[in-house]
Order: sequence, then structure tokens, then C-alpha cells
Amino acid sequence: VNLSFTTDFTAPTAEILNPNNNTNYSSEVNITFNVTITEANSIHDVFFSFDNATGTSYNVTPQNNSGYWAISINTTRFIEGSHIMTVFVNDSVGNINSTEKIYFMADYTTPTADWVTPTNQSNYSLTFGDVVFNVSIKDLTTNTVKFSFDNSTGNDFNVTATNGSGYWTTILDVSSLEEGVNLITVHANDSVGNINTSTRVTITTDYTAPIISWVNPGNGSNYTSTTGNVSFNITVNDLTIQTVLFSFDNN
Repeated sequence: VNLSFTTDFTAPTAEILNPNNNTNYSSEVNITFNVTITEANSIHDVFFSFDNATGTSYNVTPQNNSGYWAISINTTRFIEGSHIMTVFVNDSVGNINSTEKIYFMADYTTPTADWVTPTNQSNYSLTFGDVVFNVSIKDLTTNTVKFSFDNSTGNDFNVTATNGSGYWTTILDVSSLEEGVNLITVHANDSVGNINTSTRVTITTDYTAPIISWVNPGNGSNYTSTTGNVSFNITVNDLTIQTVLFSFDNN
């Protein structure tokens, strides 16, 4: 009597072909999850486990095409966040491989931006020097943040901000800006192309002393005790007038 049997002590091997690890998705698309599986004998079952960015996993069974196991899933099935897909392969004698996994991101929302400094409608003189421009950016996959300065002329220039734990900053000597009202716009771009350009502040750079012109009374005017009330009237031209005082030496 001859007896034949197979010994199989090795778990199947799995290699994820698609998608690439750490891929980011921003819109509704179909993603093909494709894995090649090598096994000396027979494969019992294969499934892909998705944690759905919550830790509450669900499983999907792919289709076998000559050793390539694949399934197409629309991104609408994934909630926004960081996802893990793990391949589970079980051969006919119970050897299991669950070591192959990839990470991917579903990011459907534009970054949010909140100004920290400077406050809106701040005023700066020629001697003020460096000012810290700082915004708080919240997003799953922030890529770049730029400050766009219109330079009070409409001839914009951009400065790239540096990230410090979600606070993106740059330092600019405001004396380099043209005198006038300056508009600064935040351009926050995440890694999947969602862009926010709606957050902005205005500042005023004022390097010139106010210009004063007397309207009334005329210089050298004379008054008697019966003159009564006299209107002292001037025009003042300036970008950022704060206070005006009339100082009388009272003879």
C-alpha cells in the first residue's frame, strides 16, 4: 500500500502591487487593490481587511486571476482619514500570512486656516522692522503654505511658510512693503490638491508723517475781547491718523 501526502510548513507569500503605500485620495475614484500570492500548494482563501480609519474593520474578498488577486473599490466607501489595508492569505493546511499591509489617506476637505498674528488691520511704521506672520493650519495632509502679499500695488509676491507643529510662519521686514494698505492671503495646499485661499488679513504700512494744512483762522489774525468763539480748523492727510491736538501757548 502506497500513501502519498504533502507537507506544507510555509505560509503563502503576498506582495501588494497596487496601490502604492501612502497614496492619498481626494475625490471619488475607483481604486484597484491588487496582490500577487505565491503558494507551493493550494490557497484556501484570500481577503483584504480595511480598518476604515476607525479600527472597526471590514473584509472584502478579491477575485483570483492566475495568482493575481484583485478587487476594485470606490473611495466613497472610505471615511475621511488614514486607512490600513491588510492582506490575509490562508493555504489549504492553515498556514496564514497577515503581514502584508499598506497605508493610504482619504482626504476630501480643504485645509482650514486661522490667523494667529498679526491681527487684522494692524498698523506699522518704517521703524517697526520684522513681523511674524503666523497661521494655524488644520488638515490631514498639509503640503505647502504660502503667504501672498499684494504689496499695496496688486503686484503680488509669495513667501513660503515654515511648519512648526501645525503653525506655519514666516518673518518679514514690513519696511520692505510699499506704503499703504497691504492684503496678505494664505494659500494652504494639501497633498491631494485641496486648496484654501479664503483666509486673509490687511495691514497698513505708514512711513510718512501726517500733512497738515490750516483752514481757519488765518495766520496773524487779531481778536478782541468781543470776538467770541473762534473755530480752529485744519485738514490732516495721513493713512493712519490716531489723534489730533491743538496746543495753545496762552501767550
